[in-house]
Amino acid sequence: MPLVAEPTVLAKYSQGNGADAQDFRRVELVMSKTIPPMPCERVKAIREGLGLTQVELAEWLRLSSNGKYAVSRWELGRTDCPGPVSVALEAFEAGWRPGQLSWPLPGDPDAIRVMEELEKAVLQAQEHVRNIRRTQGV
Repeated sequence: MPLVAEPTVLAKYSQGNGADAQDFRRVELVMSKTIPPMPCERVKAIREGLGLTQVELAEWLRLSSNGKYAVSRWELGRTDCPGPVSVALEAFEAGWRPGQLSWPLPGDPDAIRVMEELEKAVLQAQEHVRNIRRTQGV
């Protein structure tokens, strides 16, 4: 099921205003209906796989100063790990790190290299599909 953005939060952002705690709670409620809670064992496995303490994971998640207690409760299965946190943990597990949201500026050599590699990979995949179709007579 696709995620549905919470309209009042989107309206605030489109007007250039920031979100407050209530906004995030509304978004969390919407997401919790669409993303099942992450099993407690997986929360701990991801954290340990990243080599982080509970405090460090709480910092990565931008939780309050008592965030380590939330991480502990999720790992012990005392409370469900919220949907948005599950998404963030999966992103961390896949290699994303906090602070990587901005894309390099146009003309950045790394950005150009990445785009060229992506373009090359897409062309190779298209050629591969054409070859399969030819051999199968499609």
